[in-house]
Amino acid sequence: MVVKVLGYLVEDEKLLQYGLHMKLGTDEDELAKNNTILEAATAIFLRGGVWGHARLVGVMVGGKLRSCFALASNDPNDIHFFIPSQEKLERFKKVIMTDKDPRWYNYV
Repeated sequence: MVVKVLGYLVEDEKLLQYGLHMKLGTDEDELAKNNTILEAATAIFLRGGVWGHARLVGVMVGGKLRSCFALASNDPNDIHFFIPSQEKLERFKKVIMTDKDPRWYNYV
């Protein structure tokens, strides 16, 4: 079975810039950049009401590795990673400033 996640693609550079703007970290080296990206994603998940439910994961799109705000999975063994309520989804969409619904992507 191919494991897929339901979510939104996100650019690491945009997360890094958001994290720097919000003073969530630095970009002094690769480790600091990665930590800033994770802190930015966490801040977005908190604002969007999906903290503890959503994950920042890698997905494959057109043969390229991309980052994704994952909200759910089709993995039957992952019982804590299910599709959020419409209310939570709408709140998260407002935070990430989109009106599009999430899509399914191949989990890496």
